[in-house]
Amino acid sequence: MSANAPRRLVAPFLAALLVLGAAAAPAAAQPRLAKVPAKRFSRGLYTAPDGEFTLRCDEWLLPGARAEEQQVATSTRGVIFTDDFGGAYTVMRTADAPESVTVERIAEGFTVNDLLREKTIVETGRGRELRLLGIDRGGSPSVRRTREGKEWVERRLDLYAAWSMFLDHGSIYRVTAGVSPLGEESDALMFERARRKLEAMLAGLTIRPAGP
Repeated sequence: MSANAPRRLVAPFLAALLVLGAAAAPAAAQPRLAKVPAKRFSRGLYTAPDGEFTLRCDEWLLPGARAEEQQVATSTRGVIFTDDFGGAYTVMRTADAPESVTVERIAEGFTVNDLLREKTIVETGRGRELRLLGIDRGGSPSVRRTREGKEWVERRLDLYAAWSMFLDHGSIYRVTAGVSPLGEESDALMFERARRKLEAMLAGLTIRPAGP
């Protein structure tokens, strides 16, 4: 996995939070990555460090999976999974968000363009969610090697991502499913694949109820 891939996945999320003033402390200059202990990622179930959420991974994560935890600010941390098929999946949590933060305000930080293809707010069992679809050019963990003249050239594939952002008991959650093309698939097919992965992730996400 590229050292830059995790940072590229969370950068737009952090930018939106900073606009809202939701980050309680400045982001670290270099986000810290740490391997997930085996006792918290076992039999297809990931458990966050303080048990704030669990994530069932056995239905959507492909072979060769690796899991790393990332601390990007005092109040923002999460987990990143990659696999041998160019998948990149994250759950990021920002705690203690200001009461003024809403899904609608978060949505204002994103503009639909050639890379961010879709932005919508939907009603789900978790409440209102911001859903995004976008392309991170060269953002895949996978590399394709091609011959150009006499030279072999390696280029990172594009990453097609589906996001969900929502609020839960004063915390902001961002769940992202990113997939890489295995051949010459169309954008529509790639986004549909990312959507299915995102729905599977959300179905396996359990957030600990707030204390009394």
